[in-house]
Parts: sequence; C-alpha cells; structure tokens
Amino acid sequence: MKNTAKYEFTDETRIIFVKCVEHQVKRIKALKEFNPPNKAGEAHKGDLGGWIESKGHFIKGK
Repeated sequence: MKNTAKYEFTDETRIIFVKCVEHQVKRIKALKEFNPPNKAGEAHKGDLGGWIESKGHFIKGK
C-alpha cells in the first residue's frame, strides 16, 4: 500500500495551556511537496510546520 502521508511528527514537543488546561503538542515536518489547504504558498519536503496535539487534528486537503 502506498504511503500518502504528507506530514510526520518530529521529536520536538511543547507544553501549552489552553483555558488553564495543559496540552502536550508536537511539531510536524513535511514528507513531500504539496500546496497546503487554506494557505498561500507551498510546503517542501523537510519543511517544519506548526504544532499539533494529535494526528486527529490534521486538516485534510482535497
């Protein structure tokens, strides 16, 4: 089966607080080049992205 993942988690983590609740977030890195949804520009393989709490928080593009 072909791997269609666009991102992977890096080993970087941070603790953030949202409404006084602690959350651990992880940094993501692009695995291939693509145009992110709702964003200008493009992502290149190896580009570091933002911070998310889990894979369930990824925005799925068309």
